[in-house]
Amino acid sequence: MRQENQSFREQIEHQNQIVQVKVTEAAELTEDIQTLTRENKFVNNEFTKATQANEFLKRQNEQLQDQERLAHQSVRALEMEKQDVL
Repeated sequence: MRQENQSFREQIEHQNQIVQVKVTEAAELTEDIQTLTRENKFVNNEFTKATQANEFLKRQNEQLQDQERLAHQSVRALEMEKQDVL
């Protein structure tokens, strides 16, 4: 009976050691997940900023193209006026 009791104690101790290892692994994995989550949020924020900057530059480019088109029209109109005067 004592040997059986000792065997159970050894099994329990072994199982406790396994549980401790698994608890430590779970804590490390949780920390890794939290780190990845923070990094993901940072990358997402940077992507959002880059997307907004890209949209701003795209609108600015469209405005500049419109201004260029208007300038070319003005030049053509002035050329026509010049030809009429000459």
